[in-house]
Amino acid sequence: MQEAIILIVLVGVLLNLVLRAGLARALRKPVVPLQSVTFPPVSVLKPLYGADPGLEDNLATFFCLDYPKYQLVFGVEKDSDPAAAVVQKLMNRYPLVDAHLVIDESRIGHNPKVNNLANIAQRAKHGVFVISDSNVRVKETYLRDLMTMLDEPGAGLVTSPIRVVGGTGLGAKLEQIQLHTFVTGGMAAANAINVPLVVGKSMALRKSTLERIGGWGFLSQFLAEDQVCAQAVGAIGEKVRVTNEPVDNVIGDMTLAAFLARHERWGMLRKRIAPAAFVAELLFNPICVALLGLLIAPSWTIVAAALGAWLMKVGIERSAERALGVGRPLGEHLWLVPLKETGVLMAWFAALLQTTTSWRGRQYHIGARSRTTLIETVSTVTTAPRPSLFRRAVRRVSSAGREQPYAGTTES
Repeated sequence: MQEAIILIVLVGVLLNLVLRAGLARALRKPVVPLQSVTFPPVSVLKPLYGADPGLEDNLATFFCLDYPKYQLVFGVEKDSDPAAAVVQKLMNRYPLVDAHLVIDESRIGHNPKVNNLANIAQRAKHGVFVISDSNVRVKETYLRDLMTMLDEPGAGLVTSPIRVVGGTGLGAKLEQIQLHTFVTGGMAAANAINVPLVVGKSMALRKSTLERIGGWGFLSQFLAEDQVCAQAVGAIGEKVRVTNEPVDNVIGDMTLAAFLARHERWGMLRKRIAPAAFVAELLFNPICVALLGLLIAPSWTIVAAALGAWLMKVGIERSAERALGVGRPLGEHLWLVPLKETGVLMAWFAALLQTTTSWRGRQYHIGARSRTTLIETVSTVTTAPRPSLFRRAVRRVSSAGREQPYAGTTES
C-alpha cells in the first residue's frame, strides 16, 4: 500500500511538471515574422452583463488596438444595464473607432452569453470573429498576436493564456494561482498534443469555421460553449492554437466561498464534457493524495512524500506564475498552494455529486457535454429531492459566492 501511495504522488508531481512544460512551450513559441502574416479585417464581439471591476479600463484597451482594420460590437440585453453607459462613454471618447452597441434580449437557447453573441454578431461586418469577455484587458498587439496564430496552416481557433490581475480577498489569491497553473497550464499542454481545450476569455475564429460547426444555435445548447466550440473545431479537422501573449483577467473581491463556488461549477461542467479526464484530475493534487495516504497507511516515508509533494508543487506553481509575470512572495506560496489544493479537492467532490445549477432565477439540469435542460423557476421548486448532507454542507459554504451569469465563458 505504501509503495502504491508513493507512486501515485510521484505521478501527480510529474503531471504538474507536464502542465508547467506546456505553459513554457506556449509562452516561448516563436512568432512568425509580421511581414509574412495576413491581417484580415476582424469583428471583435464583446458580450456584456453588468459592471465588472475595472470595466471602463478593460473596454478602453480594445479602442486602442494597433491593427489595420477592426470593428467593435458590444452587446447588452437591456439599455438599463450599467455596461451600456460605459460603452457609450467610450464610443464618445473614441469617435474614430468603428464601434457599435447592440441592445437585444432575443434568445436562441439557454446560454445567455451565446444569446448575446448571436444578437451582436448580426452587426459584424467581417469574416473573422474575436470573442472576448468583459473582464479581459489586452495589449495594443492583441489582434496581431491572435491573427498571427490563426494564419498558421490548419489553425481553426486561437485562444490566449490567462494572467489574473487585481483582486482582493483570500479567494482572489487562490483564484490567481489556480488559473495560472492548472487552468492555463492545462490548456497549453492539451493543445500542444492536439487535444482541443479552451478557456474562452479570448477566442478567435473565422465566421466560416463557426458556421461549419453549427453556429450560435449549436453552441447555445451548452453552458461550456467555449470548450464545446474547441472540440467541434477539432472534429472538423482544424486545430486549436494558443498565443504566446497572455491576456489579463481582471477580478475584484473574491472570498473563499466564491472561489469554492466557481470551481465547483467549473468542475461540474468538466465532468459532463470529459468524465474520464475529470476523474484523472485527482492525480494533479499530489499534496492531498499524500495526506490521504497518510491516513490510510501512516508512516514516516509517506510523511516525507507529502513534504516532497508540497515543496515540488510550490516550486512548480511559483515558476508558472513568474513565467506569466506574476510576482508573489515565497512565503505566500508555501501556505496558499496547499490551501488551494484542499479547496480544489472540496470543489471536485461537490461537482461529482451535482447535476443541477441555478442560473438567473431558473434551475437547469446539466447533461452530456454541458447541455442544459430547463427544470423550472427556482422559486417554484417544491419537488426537487433534498440534497445529501455533504452537498448541503458545501452549498452553505459556496452559496455566498454565486457570480453573475457570464462574467466568464464557463460561468453558470
